[in-house]
Amino acid sequence: VYQGLFKLHSMMQVGAGSSAFELVWGIGVARWRKPGQMTVDLPVIEQLVDIDLEENGDLVVRPRLVRPQLVMAPYLALEVPQAHQAQVALEPMLRKRHEDPDLTLSPFDPFTHEDILQGAAARLTDSGRYASRAEVADGAEVALPGPDLTIYGLWALYARPRSEHVRREDLQAIARKVEQAKDESAIPEPLRGFV
Repeated sequence: VYQGLFKLHSMMQVGAGSSAFELVWGIGVARWRKPGQMTVDLPVIEQLVDIDLEENGDLVVRPRLVRPQLVMAPYLALEVPQAHQAQVALEPMLRKRHEDPDLTLSPFDPFTHEDILQGAAARLTDSGRYASRAEVADGAEVALPGPDLTIYGLWALYARPRSEHVRREDLQAIARKVEQAKDESAIPEPLRGFV
């Protein structure tokens, strides 16, 4: 794992493909196969992240300034009747995690996301089930996608092609930070030439 993350970090530092991909921390692995339709095997929440290399050689994964996203597109594509209502109910909960500094979303702290994952399992389908990380640690099987939606309290870290809307969100987040800066010293050195 370390070597793979180090390689990604190195590529990003030299600019090799840094604009071609983004790193994502997926929280809550949803698995579902609706007969005759596509299979869902994706996280419920996605948080874009960066990798930093510390002086001692440790790699640290940190969330980016953009808001985490609730992944509802697969359920909308499957025309799950409750998908829109689930999105309307769960989005404010996720937004609160982003806006509240005392309730930072973390894949390592179930308290910060378990209610959202439980809500997704309950709202998307009547047969939906949530299996917590503790249940999996105690031996609950992480099954292949089947006829009933199961959301596991697990996380995944992965790279994917960078989306255009993320670039816009990054620029907007940078602009907000610059506007909130009390003085020039609060603006990162590389940005000072653009301000």
